[in-house]
Amino acid sequence: MNHTTLSATRLRGGTLSLTLSLTLSLTPSLLCAQEREGGEPSQLKTLEGGRVALAHPRAAGHLTALTLPAIVSTPPRSHWDLAPHTDGHLVTWRVHIGDVVEEGEALADVAPYQLIDLKARVRAMSRVSAARGKLYRSLKRQVGSGALSRQRLDEAEASWEEAKAELSEARQALKARAKHAAHPTLWHSPMRGVVTDLKCAPGAHLDAGAACVTLSDVSQKIIELTAPYATLSRFKVGAHARWSSLTHSLQDSSQGSSQGTTSVPMRLSLLVPPSERGGVIGRALFEPTQGAELPSTGRVGHLQLLSNAPSGAVWLPYASVVEWGGRARVFVERQGLLKALEVDRLGEADGGVVVRAAELNTEAMVVVRGAFLLKSRALLAEE
Repeated sequence: MNHTTLSATRLRGGTLSLTLSLTLSLTPSLLCAQEREGGEPSQLKTLEGGRVALAHPRAAGHLTALTLPAIVSTPPRSHWDLAPHTDGHLVTWRVHIGDVVEEGEALADVAPYQLIDLKARVRAMSRVSAARGKLYRSLKRQVGSGALSRQRLDEAEASWEEAKAELSEARQALKARAKHAAHPTLWHSPMRGVVTDLKCAPGAHLDAGAACVTLSDVSQKIIELTAPYATLSRFKVGAHARWSSLTHSLQDSSQGSSQGTTSVPMRLSLLVPPSERGGVIGRALFEPTQGAELPSTGRVGHLQLLSNAPSGAVWLPYASVVEWGGRARVFVERQGLLKALEVDRLGEADGGVVVRAAELNTEAMVVVRGAFLLKSRALLAEE
């Protein structure tokens, strides 16, 4: 069994200097060799029956500068709005949002002509013609009695004839359209993609050239951030980031996949300034690095924007760093003694913390488990 002798010395200003003297089992028991990033082994040794564990810190290559919520989406250039070539009447959709559509596959049943507008025109012109005919007959009686001049009657007759001609034209157009509308045609997709938006409901009138359905190429997936441009512009194109999912898909759960929690390396590919003059909100697009792949679109997660760690910074687990006397500290082994060392806490990275101190490097042995226990003993000694 390991025995510890705790020594506490009061310094000027009330600062406590702690030294834990390790006696008897000074030779640590080797538990395992954990693999660091890059394959370099990190020896983990334990003291006091495993309640205290020490390991080498690793050099910190980066730290998290900013964390923002983000959703997997597709690049703006991978969306296409499709429109019919002629006016028509949408009878029914043959696809739904989320369907994969092949080139040439039917999108909808479309009646090439819309009848509602012509039917309304026939009804309107019929009422106009009837009203002008009634006026003409009334004026004709007044002209016969000598109350009105012949010129007024001629004007009314010309107006009535004009209305009857327009009514006849509308009826002929309705008859022609009705013949074609009885045979809806299929609207075929000119490309392959996934249906991401249906802009028209069955029964709607379709205008030639007006977008009605959106197809997307979801084989390309990105992360798009919307944030104050002053914040985004701190980072340069090519800056590194990591995206982690906050949810699991049903497919992942059924297959036992851990994709939902896997960190995906990303890089900043494009910065988009505010679209309006005087605006403050910009956009940033991030793409997976070569060989990495994002999960399905719509997956919610958070994106960590990374910056280069300063020289001399090391990475440690959260449990290694304790707050003590208003300062961040770690416990470092020095010649068989554990010493509380003040460190500068620079930030976070890879589920741990990045710190720096003049006496701390990758060769030191740092307490990675049991730091809170050692801090508690020190506080008791202080009392």
